[in-house]
Amino acid sequence: MLQHIQVRDLVIVRELSLELASGMTALTGETGAGKSILIDALGLVLGNKVDKGMIRSGRDQAEINAEFDLEDAPEAKQWLQENALDSEDECIIRRLLVRHGRSRAFVNNRPVPASLLVELGNRLVSLHGQHEHQLMMKSNAQRSLLDAYAGHRQLVLRMREAYRSYRLKEQQLQELQRQSLDRAQRLDFLQFQIGELEQLQLQPGELDKLTAKQRQLANAEQLGEDLATLIGQLFDDEHGSQAGLARACVLLERLSGLDGQLLPAAELLDSARIQVEEALSLLQD
Repeated sequence: MLQHIQVRDLVIVRELSLELASGMTALTGETGAGKSILIDALGLVLGNKVDKGMIRSGRDQAEINAEFDLEDAPEAKQWLQENALDSEDECIIRRLLVRHGRSRAFVNNRPVPASLLVELGNRLVSLHGQHEHQLMMKSNAQRSLLDAYAGHRQLVLRMREAYRSYRLKEQQLQELQRQSLDRAQRLDFLQFQIGELEQLQLQPGELDKLTAKQRQLANAEQLGEDLATLIGQLFDDEHGSQAGLARACVLLERLSGLDGQLLPAAELLDSARIQVEEALSLLQD
C-alpha cells in the first residue's frame, strides 16, 4: 500500500507531500488543479519514461519519493529479496529527474535502472486510466487474482519453487548434453587424426627428416643462389679452386721427380683435388 508520496519541482508543483491511510482516498479539484501531476509523479517512481520537460521552469532537477508498506504485497517483497533490495516490510522509491544529465532511480537507497522500477512497479501498484487497464490486461495479473481468490498462495509459492528447480535442472542437463557433444566431436577428430597418422606409417626419426626437408624447402631460394656462387668459385675454368689444384698437382708431380721429399706433399695435394671434385659433384646434384 502506498503510504506517502513527496514531489518537488515537477511541472507546476514546487513541493507537495501527501500521507495516505488504508481504505479509499479520493482527490478532487477543478481542471488544472494538478490532480494528473500526482498520477504522473506516481508513474515516474513506478518506471515510466522520463520527460525532462516535466521539470519545473527555472529548476535543474525534480524529485519524487514514494513509500510503500509491503504487508499486502508479498510478490513485491519477494522480488525485492531476490534482487537484494529488501528492507524489512517497507519499500522507498526515489526518482530524480535531471535537466542536464541522466535521470536516476533508487530503491531503498540503492541505485537501480529504470527497467527494474517497471518490474517492481507492476508488483506494487495498478494504474487504471480512462482508456487503459494496464494490470488487468496481463495474464500474470489475471492468474494472480484467480489464485488469490482461491486461497492458493502457499501452493503457488511451492509451484514457483518447483518450477525454479526444474529450470535449474534443465539448464544443467543442457550443459551436460553440450559437454557430451563436445567430447564426442573431439573424440571423432582425434580418431580421424590417428587414422591419418597410421596411414602414413611413420618410422623412427622421420619427424627429424621432415623437419630438415621443410627447412630446406623454406630456404630453397637462398640455398640455390649461394650454391651457384660456391660452384662457380670451385669450377671456374681459369680461377676456380679445382683448376688451381689440378695445375698445382701437375707441377708438384714434376718437382717430386727432382726431389723425392716432395712426393708425400704431391700425394696429399692430389687427394685434396679428388675430394674437391667429389664435393663439387655433390653440390651440383
